[in-house]
Amino acid sequence: MIESDATRLRKIKAVGGVLVSHNAGEFWAVFDRESTLIIDGVEARVPVLEARSCDVVDLPKETVLDVSDNPKLGVPGGQFRIKRHEPGGTGWTIVILKR
Repeated sequence: MIESDATRLRKIKAVGGVLVSHNAGEFWAVFDRESTLIIDGVEARVPVLEARSCDVVDLPKETVLDVSDNPKLGVPGGQFRIKRHEPGGTGWTIVILKR
């Protein structure tokens, strides 16, 4: 079953999504301040966003993102830069961030 963008946006907001702003606009995403990923064969704890691919696919590396706080989940936001994108092939993309 294929999800619409509206359905994806409702899901993001339902799980405590955060508003993310950048120089060309804004989008909603799920933010994890310390996600555990395997990067170059090493386990690392890095901040990540999970967002609709259509919202992040055109954002280049080093784009500055302002991530809003998520009081619902007790997660503070902040300012981050895009390190890289990892498209999932399902309409969702993981965006690996750095401070």
